[in-house]
Amino acid sequence: YFLYGNTLDALGKKDEALLAWQKAIALNPQALDVYEQIGKAYWQKNDFAKAAVAFESLAQKAPSRVTTLRAANALERAGKANRAHYWKAVAAGFTGDFPHALAEAKQIENAPDPAMRTLALQATAEAYRGMRQRDNYLKTMLQLTAKNTLADLMLMAQAYAELDRFDKRKECLLQALQIATPQDKAPIYYQLGVVAQTRGVQDEAEKALDSA
Repeated sequence: YFLYGNTLDALGKKDEALLAWQKAIALNPQALDVYEQIGKAYWQKNDFAKAAVAFESLAQKAPSRVTTLRAANALERAGKANRAHYWKAVAAGFTGDFPHALAEAKQIENAPDPAMRTLALQATAEAYRGMRQRDNYLKTMLQLTAKNTLADLMLMAQAYAELDRFDKRKECLLQALQIATPQDKAPIYYQLGVVAQTRGVQDEAEKALDSA
């Protein structure tokens, strides 16, 4: 359907091409080239809301400076400023312009949508990490993971690893182990083994790795 859509597009049959590409996405949601074609087609039709959906899907599945900026531009044209700020922050991170990324993230830190505020915290944390502002990075990560879900604890364990805080990383992993389902425990034991190896506690490392 992707190639068929391309053929229809080349023949000037834009609407039929869109239908073909949408069928291609339905059959294979990971077909990245198709999202790009759909986004471009809706952009040419000045339907920026639908273009934004396609370009944002592409940015989520294959984030890069190009895809994230394209998503930001489409969202801005569609009147979705908050989501545009988020993707601009991500795009700035790809170029290493972390002060710009932070400025964009700060634009949405008080957004009315809780999901948007979570994205703002993620982008803010990444900006602080890029700028090597360790204290601000840690503070933001603690805000981001305040609910202490399993995902939160694993995210904090990763953050503490980046900060070389192995004691706190171990603490997060042990908390995660208490609430994890049996199928989720293996990677946690593995990380505990890595922490023990890093600290030179070989017996503890072997025990954890055997449980992984």
